Amino acid sequence: KPIPVLPKEVSVQDMIEHYHRRDQIPFGFRFDTCEPAYLDLSQRFTACISGRNVYETEEMLKAVLDVLLSKAENEIHIFDTKSRVLSAYADRVAYYSADYESRTFKDNVNAIIDVMEYREEERDRLFEEEGSFDKSRFLASNKQICIIMNDLPAFTAAVSDEARDTLESLCRLSKDMGLIAIATAGEEELINNSINEPLTRTLIASQNALIVTGNTEKYNCFKTNLSHEEKKMVLKEDETLFIENGRAVMVRPMR
Repeated sequence: KPIPVLPKEVSVQDMIEHYHRRDQIPFGFRFDTCEPAYLDLSQRFTACISGRNVYETEEMLKAVLDVLLSKAENEIHIFDTKSRVLSAYADRVAYYSADYESRTFKDNVNAIIDVMEYREEERDRLFEEEGSFDKSRFLASNKQICIIMNDLPAFTAAVSDEARDTLESLCRLSKDMGLIAIATAGEEELINNSINEPLTRTLIASQNALIVTGNTEKYNCFKTNLSHEEKKMVLKEDETLFIENGRAVMVRPMR
């Protein structure tokens, strides 16, 4: 058996070839095993992409979007910044908005709620009629709703309290209902908002994160197995720190 070698470069297409389960998103190769690294949202349904360099976080989000778009069973809803960084995806996804005061934005959020409520009722009906519930079969019969929030701190500051609280409830309560949420945030903003902002706290609670640039020591909102010295490292251009439920591994990310 050949010895695995860490690729010098990782493309989006490389990762699409490793994208088999819709809730396990490949994004690079692990330094320790040279195997694909997966953002596993099958049990913990939210994730954050963060770093000192906002451009790098947005580039990683675009790459993740490209992977998600390779499966028709993903229904993607993008909430973008006012600079419309992700506007090129507008015609390729189920919903795109950079205007959080618009009627369509509010209608879209309400439509997601309606879908989740319907799925919950359907799950309860199946359980009552059949005496059991096959989660895998149920999820496979429904599309995976992917909520994408670019620049989470700006988003939470711009939306109404009602919309923010509704999305927080969706991310917190829609477990096992085929919904995932991924958000980007700058290093300082994510750390500051993790203390008092409800939607940010809910997204962080899953303890899934891709740290793409900056000083890993600052991310005390994520528990890791890194030593005191390891926490002081500054990430290089071809490195992403992958934090998954207390474990941290270095990954060469797709670009």
